[in-house]
Amino acid sequence: MKKSYKILIAIILIYAVIMIIFVGIPAIRKNNNEKKGTYLLVGNVSRWEYVNNTWQSITDINSVLSNNLFKCYDDGNYLGEFEVQYYNDIWYLFDKNNDSRKLSSSFLATSSAKEIEVIDLNNIMTNLDQVDLSYVNKVLEDNSLPSATLTTLGLQNKITFDFDGDKQEEMLYTISNWYDGQSQDKIYSFVFYVDNNNIQILREDIVDKIDMYDNHQYPIVAILDTNNDHKYEFIISEDKLMQGMEQCHIMYQLKKGQFNIIKSCDE
Repeated sequence: MKKSYKILIAIILIYAVIMIIFVGIPAIRKNNNEKKGTYLLVGNVSRWEYVNNTWQSITDINSVLSNNLFKCYDDGNYLGEFEVQYYNDIWYLFDKNNDSRKLSSSFLATSSAKEIEVIDLNNIMTNLDQVDLSYVNKVLEDNSLPSATLTTLGLQNKITFDFDGDKQEEMLYTISNWYDGQSQDKIYSFVFYVDNNNIQILREDIVDKIDMYDNHQYPIVAILDTNNDHKYEFIISEDKLMQGMEQCHIMYQLKKGQFNIIKSCDE
């Protein structure tokens, strides 16, 4: 009788262990994933979280950094998953062996229960050619600015990418004559999007030459899909070059063929 009792107890314990392994642990992981927040760290200045269907600035950055691992990227190049800390205006990554490395200002990190796709900018960013210049000069003409040449555009980047998932590539441009436009009366910077030859100006800053040090530049920092809808958001940095550092970041989301700001510098 005692032997049968022991066998019964052993069977019950084995069953309990099996249930914990195959039912309990997956349920706990699922529950933790559902509770896990969605976070973006962008460069040295922007720390965002997705709350109530909007992107907001993180209110408790120390808690977020202490309780989450981040997938880290540099110019879209995936570096791996790390613990992340911020010290003396520098981001540090710590691996499983607690070895650390510093990050550049082009750093991007994501933490989310759902996969956030980040695109490698090195594969899709190029300088402009003569065909692109026709779009640039249309933007300048519409703003009563003189035509440009490739040599007068100190900042000139083009992203060629299928942003809307229609299997056709669109173009995203960021241009400025700040470096080489000192002979002109106006200093300008633009970000604009071209889809089927339709131009949408997304960001602009035009100042008199005397105020050129107040002009902003708009480098493209990241392209990513934050909600797995196969339509891609992008992030630009709004910089004043002579202040020697990035000022803030702005994120755009595509909706009904138009890009709109979903996280701005002022929020």
